Amino acid sequence: MLIGIQGLMPDDLNQLTDSHVKNIRDLGFFGVSCRFSNPLDVNKEQIKKIKSTLDFGGVKPSQVLASHPDIISKNDGQLGVEAMQKMCSVANWIDTETLYLRPGSHNQSGSWYPHPENYSEKTFDVLVERVKTISKTAESEGVVLAVEGHVLSPLYSFQRVKDLIDSVGSKALRFNSDPVNFISGTKDAFDSKKLINEMFTLLGEYTVSGHTKDFYIKDQLVLNITECEIGSGLLDHGTYLTMFEKYCSNSYMMIEHVQKHRIPVSLSSLIDFGDSVNIDLRRT
Repeated sequence: MLIGIQGLMPDDLNQLTDSHVKNIRDLGFFGVSCRFSNPLDVNKEQIKKIKSTLDFGGVKPSQVLASHPDIISKNDGQLGVEAMQKMCSVANWIDTETLYLRPGSHNQSGSWYPHPENYSEKTFDVLVERVKTISKTAESEGVVLAVEGHVLSPLYSFQRVKDLIDSVGSKALRFNSDPVNFISGTKDAFDSKKLINEMFTLLGEYTVSGHTKDFYIKDQLVLNITECEIGSGLLDHGTYLTMFEKYCSNSYMMIEHVQKHRIPVSLSSLIDFGDSVNIDLRRT
């Protein structure tokens, strides 16, 4: 597998320089996530410049993602669909491995925050129809969509993710693995190996990319599951790496949600976990 990173690109990708790309390489990465804040305003000339800078520095746009209204939103879901359709063109222009697709939430405070309507059949039906529209555009652009789930989202389980893929019925729609997102309680937390195996048993054949991080349970009343630096939590990284390598050895697993100054430590920990299961994550 290949290891990529989120978080080392400028907020405005038009400000990308050779120095940014050199820093990414110097830290040991050959793939980086590219986030576009205003996807509907992006043009091909901008992408040409960004891609040229990445190519010159030897870094691949391992995944493209965008800030946009959630596609299940009652008020501006169609705007979210239009933004994702535009991102299909952007993903084609920049020649990325995958275009990230989030299901969103009805919670106005954030795309990954809870809301009771996230679990309704009506919401799922809306999600299916809108992802069908996006998938058709992805097919025409030759782009692979990597949808992610979360216990607080409409894609709250591995089966629900598969339900979406089956219902949409497009080869352009695939899965972005992230086991931490599916930790729903202590049973999962204390046996993440079982959860990871279940994820790949059901979705391994659809997995085209992945995110990696860690988590722990805070010692306080009411269950609180919190993300943390790789190697400092409960996730069975050895199992995750082994299964990812089995199903998509040529795909990118991207470190995410790490403070910039802690990225080297996170990468070193991940490499150590790889060594423990005979997977060499070093690349020179």
